[in-house]
Amino acid sequence: MEMDKSTTLGKVFDSYRFFTTTTWTSSKDAAGRRMVEAVGTLNFANLNERDIAIALGRANNIPSEEAATDQIALAQARKMLAGIQKRFKTAQLVFQFIVNLDDTFELKGAKVNAVASNNKTGSMHLDGEQPQQNLKDIYDGHFPVFFIVFLLMAGD
Repeated sequence: MEMDKSTTLGKVFDSYRFFTTTTWTSSKDAAGRRMVEAVGTLNFANLNERDIAIALGRANNIPSEEAATDQIALAQARKMLAGIQKRFKTAQLVFQFIVNLDDTFELKGAKVNAVASNNKTGSMHLDGEQPQQNLKDIYDGHFPVFFIVFLLMAGD
């Protein structure tokens, strides 16, 4: 996975406008490898219908400028956002990394944790290309498409 080498993963997470907080923990696994877990807590107040419209547009290969100005897409995104804000208190993206001896890292896995308005909690492990795509979205400053889908599905 090729990332922007002009910045660190820590700076990217800590400056990501959709996170209210980020926490980092380090540990060793059973094989003695150094593991790092990064948890970003989402701030739904910083999310707007334009962000959702752009994310959904990206999923459908629609240019960001077009998705951000399409009135129908914005109206749908506004409705989605209202539903997400009504159903959820908070949510987190959790990434686990293996730190190599040369200080490079590998993405080991990712999951989503969510707390609903009724205080029920849910968690889902990401598989396939989802962890890498979510990490790329964070690097690019975008709200992850998968996360919108997860929140909409989890709210049903």
